[in-house]
Amino acid sequence: MTVTPQEVRYRRVINRIAIAMLIFFACLTVMGIMASLLLPLLISFLPPIAGDVVYECLYGVLYALMFLVPSFCLLKMLQHEGYPPLELRLMLPRGTVMYIFIGVAAVLAAARLNAVIVDLLTFLLPELDAGVQPAAPPTTNYQLVLMVITTAVVPAFVEELLFRGVVLRALLPYGRTTAVVASALLFGLMHGNASQLLYATAAGLVFGYIFVHTGSLWCPILIHLCNNLFAVITSVLYERLQPLTAYLTATAIELAVLAIGIAAALFLLLSQRRDRRRVLREGAFERELPPDPEYAVVCLPARRRVRLFFSVLMIVFIVLCVLQMLFGLLVS
Repeated sequence: MTVTPQEVRYRRVINRIAIAMLIFFACLTVMGIMASLLLPLLISFLPPIAGDVVYECLYGVLYALMFLVPSFCLLKMLQHEGYPPLELRLMLPRGTVMYIFIGVAAVLAAARLNAVIVDLLTFLLPELDAGVQPAAPPTTNYQLVLMVITTAVVPAFVEELLFRGVVLRALLPYGRTTAVVASALLFGLMHGNASQLLYATAAGLVFGYIFVHTGSLWCPILIHLCNNLFAVITSVLYERLQPLTAYLTATAIELAVLAIGIAAALFLLLSQRRDRRRVLREGAFERELPPDPEYAVVCLPARRRVRLFFSVLMIVFIVLCVLQMLFGLLVS
């Protein structure tokens, strides 16, 4: 079978993304060892509060480097392909608040669906149940601030930078659907947790779609940040309130976000429908039409895009992620 220049370029881009993912996996391994062994040893000589602050700060730095290193390497490799430099200017489109509520509502819905599936699998396969985890000590106020930074702010920025800002943009010339789905799949595998695979992949689809739709990396960053922040708030509610009160409060917040997200989505859909009708009625001359969602600069058949995506290097990364998930199930 004749290989076209477009296929050669696509495979080259896929392999460079796979190399970046393997660099990420190596960083994950190294940073994990440092966070579990070296950091506790380092802070053992410090007073409790100072130790907590130093640990969380260094953990946040290590976590950021785990994503920044492969992002930098992939950007360097893509320079030879003529890709534009990374755009990090603070550009927020009109209706950003609505996009944030829509995105967070969609991710929360995916989390609920994921929880139902995990509960069902645990019921059918009791050996997958990790059992009751020991209760952690209550989070103090300063620990809460550190938690917001290290589990909400830092992950939202560096994860979106790698998977939407670099990986998705690298695949955009081959079609928006290809770019969104592929980056979401890698994002789901990156978490290395079988119980989070569906949820993380669905969240990646939401982040990717909104990034493509708005053209702003800051929209998925803010949605990712709000979603992680909701998880932090929920954990603190269960620590500081009675179980029933915490459950009702968290559920009320979640239902409110879902309701606002659905209302915002309906409003945007109706607005777009009105805009299309106006264009049909008045014509498209001197109007900026919305981009075709399936537009691709480099045209390749969908079957070839899928087949070429699973290169040897990409399969190696996928296998490593699957082994990590299996190991997590065995040791839990």
